[in-house]
Amino acid sequence: MTAGNQENFEMPEGRLTCTFKAGIKAIGTPVLQNFDIQENAIGYLAIGLQNFVNLFAENITAIFGIKPEINVEDVVIVLHYCLQG
Repeated sequence: MTAGNQENFEMPEGRLTCTFKAGIKAIGTPVLQNFDIQENAIGYLAIGLQNFVNLFAENITAIFGIKPEINVEDVVIVLHYCLQG
């Protein structure tokens, strides 16, 4: 999946189960609330997101035995659906 085809991307029916939903909200909420006063907020978010992408890929490798190529756009789409509702 690339940024170019995100408009045509549809999630399968049913709720997407997100194990880390509460943790993501707990970390993300104060960062977003104080975004305007944090000079390096974008840098911190970018580093955190890249670490999340790497961890996500490592977990897929450990579980399924494959090494996926996951980009930040893919993770943003998944997080978008995880954090809804």
